[in-house]
Amino acid sequence: LSPPSAAGGYVRVMSIHGRQDARQHLDALVTDVRRGRGRALVIRGERGAGRTTLVTADLAIRRVVVRGTTAETDVPYAGLHQLTTALAAATPTGDRFAVCTATLDLLLATDEPLLIIVDDAQHLDPASLFVLLFCARRTTDAPVGVVLTVCDPGPRLDLPELVLDGLDPAAARALLADHGWPHGASATDAAIRLTGGNPLALTALATHLDPTELLHGLAVGAVPIPEVLHAMFGTRLAALSPAARTAVLIAAVIPPDRVEL
Repeated sequence: LSPPSAAGGYVRVMSIHGRQDARQHLDALVTDVRRGRGRALVIRGERGAGRTTLVTADLAIRRVVVRGTTAETDVPYAGLHQLTTALAAATPTGDRFAVCTATLDLLLATDEPLLIIVDDAQHLDPASLFVLLFCARRTTDAPVGVVLTVCDPGPRLDLPELVLDGLDPAAARALLADHGWPHGASATDAAIRLTGGNPLALTALATHLDPTELLHGLAVGAVPIPEVLHAMFGTRLAALSPAARTAVLIAAVIPPDRVEL
């Protein structure tokens, strides 16, 4: 999938499998914003669930993308600076309330409908997140929408939420086929079970792993895992407590039909 277009631009069409309901929800939000009824939404899901892909699909509205990054989590108003730069405006200064109201005035002065996308909001600096949530709650009568993506486990933001679960089997098969994986039924079903329908994990398997290798690995209990999945789940494991990591390790070596929750 292609990266998003430059901040402030329009987004070209992408193919998204298994997210029809989510897409309809997002389209309805955009329609309301274009009619002058601002709305806010949190899109939540695990890493690789397709949060960024969903919000960077084709949307008939001007958008500005603000990206949370761990490198700037401790830099006050780093995220807000992304927003004001994209809008060709100065970043407000002063106490927190002054910054909030100045940012709100900036957004209310927009001359066309605007969608602000905050991707990976869990990594945004807290000062910027506070300002954007302040504005999101006060633009209900303006053509301004705010959509925040959050990777689970992540903060609760006291806004309406849309949760992205794993793809259903039909959508997962279509995704595998899109990536040219010459799959048979047994390999396909194995890939879906192994990944839980996670789009990124499915893509990694289809790109880096031969179906025969997958089936053989499952048979002998040693599936060769692509590096992207090591990085994807390694980060999550590292965040667990030692006791939780031990529990995951024990569960991993027990045959699925022997695990009791």
